Amino acid sequence: MIKYFIAWLLGVPAFLLIIIYFFMH
Repeated sequence: MIKYFIAWLLGVPAFLLIIIYFFMH
């Protein structure tokens, strides 16, 4: 359960950064 929580915490910011990156370009 902890692994999924950590993966979610790391995955969400990365996903947002990818979206921002595409919008900036």
